[in-house]
Amino acid sequence: MVIGEHSANINRYMFMQKIMEVFHLAAKELSNFGD
Repeated sequence: MVIGEHSANINRYMFMQKIMEVFHLAAKELSNFGD
């Protein structure tokens, strides 16, 4: 139970990291497009 919960937390962390990475890349693309 605890192990599964820990795994879910890791998956959520990895998911958030990927979201932030994509968001950062998109923001950089938009700023480049703005110029």
